[in-house]
Amino acid sequence: MVEFLYYPEGLLFHSKFDKNFAVRGLVCEKEKGLLFKLDANNRIAKGSVFFARQRLTDEEMVKEFGSRHLSHDYVTRKLKKIPDLFTLAEACLLSDACQYFLENNIPFHPGAVTEDVNMAIRYVHKSETMHKEVMSNMDKYYHPTPYLADMLQQLRKKKKTFLMSNSSFEYINTGMTHLVGSNWLELFDVVVASSQKPNFFTGRTLFRKMTVDREGNSLRYKAKWDTVSKFKPGSAYIKGNVKDFLRFTGWQNSNILYIGDNLSADLVEPARINGWYTGAIIRELENEIKKQGTEEYQVLTIRLQLVEETMRRLQWAEWDRAEGDPEEIRMLPERNTVLLELESERTLIQSKMNNILSPNFGSVFTADNGAATNFASSVHEYVDLYTSRLENFKDYNDDYRFIPRRRGLP
Repeated sequence: MVEFLYYPEGLLFHSKFDKNFAVRGLVCEKEKGLLFKLDANNRIAKGSVFFARQRLTDEEMVKEFGSRHLSHDYVTRKLKKIPDLFTLAEACLLSDACQYFLENNIPFHPGAVTEDVNMAIRYVHKSETMHKEVMSNMDKYYHPTPYLADMLQQLRKKKKTFLMSNSSFEYINTGMTHLVGSNWLELFDVVVASSQKPNFFTGRTLFRKMTVDREGNSLRYKAKWDTVSKFKPGSAYIKGNVKDFLRFTGWQNSNILYIGDNLSADLVEPARINGWYTGAIIRELENEIKKQGTEEYQVLTIRLQLVEETMRRLQWAEWDRAEGDPEEIRMLPERNTVLLELESERTLIQSKMNNILSPNFGSVFTADNGAATNFASSVHEYVDLYTSRLENFKDYNDDYRFIPRRRGLP
């Protein structure tokens, strides 16, 4: 942004990625530059709206949007989702840039900054600037995964496995070699790079076979131009489409479990169009489960349950006393006073619980009063399994049946 879009050089020293600032599942209002959390019914979560690094009050939020509820049309046209860990960097950079302009009294339009940040993030991906940085500092960016190779080898004894990624084969090869060794291709029946998901599941792009030649101390990656009519063991392919993928492998849609970490790119289309089973890697689970297990959080949970049960019983008692006559109940203002006090206590407890999970935006999965966030609702709709790490599957036999708990009405 500084080099190509002529942003102030001071931004280089002002902006630093803060992994604790934003959470996955937020949305960005593209014209206003606002970050906030939506629930499953497109209601804005109270206290979750940020401009730059500043939290808006509920009154300021209503002034910006007119109400807490946003129409489906508004959500579709004006909001950009923050669906994965990569886009968290975009949210952080947007907030830092706006905050820098505010602190230095530099006039700016939030929509213009939002466009520039989005363009900058797309540039570092498409130009492979980010990938080159990661490949040159593997120990810094890749965490050890000691169980990954053993888990994949165990799966290969009875199952077919495949790796599909939008990243280049060079990037995948460098990363997998670092994690599990140079023979990593033997852990998969099919490897597809540069797959262009989600278009992979709707388009008809041809598969191309990759070759790797060694030239001196470096590797040269080439895409062949001849026809691909089947997948060969130990080979890698790029691009392609789901129809040819199924035709070459002979696999049935109903027998495929596909695991990814990006809902929109990885999981929505295969679940909705092809009927694949899907699994989501949600790293935030570890943090939330750990913090929900602390004594402080557990005490707040019990307090919240007691407050809510008191509110219920207070209203039930009034109904019993008045024999269900609404006029009789409305004649008791002291009851409403107590309910308002309990409601305030309830809001305070929920705020403290959210602050434990994430000081700015609270839980990834819940919004106001325990309602599911828009992100959690999408997980529920399109995901069959979710876990924090792929390696967690190592603790289950390959014939284990995952059976969800029923949560039907009433």
